[in-house]
Amino acid sequence: MIQFSRRPGLVVYLTCGDPTLETTHEVALAAIDAGADVLELGVPFSDPIADGPVIQRASERALAHGTTLEQVLQLGGELRRQRPNLVWRNFAALQRQPAWTALWLPTLRSKKPMNICG
Repeated sequence: MIQFSRRPGLVVYLTCGDPTLETTHEVALAAIDAGADVLELGVPFSDPIADGPVIQRASERALAHGTTLEQVLQLGGELRRQRPNLVWRNFAALQRQPAWTALWLPTLRSKKPMNICG
């Protein structure tokens, strides 16, 4: 848990699959081991306009490499098993990784109905 009474918390954002999922995995573990308080696994998508140019390009590269939501969910689960203090996740993992401890719901768009409450 982040406690601001002594120091600010360090939040690390990674666009999964940029440059590869293996690299994302290694960097995520390194960030956690170096003291990251929160790790946000970014799911690449085709229209990340609100995220700014750096994340837009990272999403484009990840998608060009074939990164899928399923792969990101698998990566999140593996990180959770390896480092149980992982506390952040994107909305898409809610149904498949109920042991994670936090949830962030950005603007949600779906072509089909989604039950995110289980």
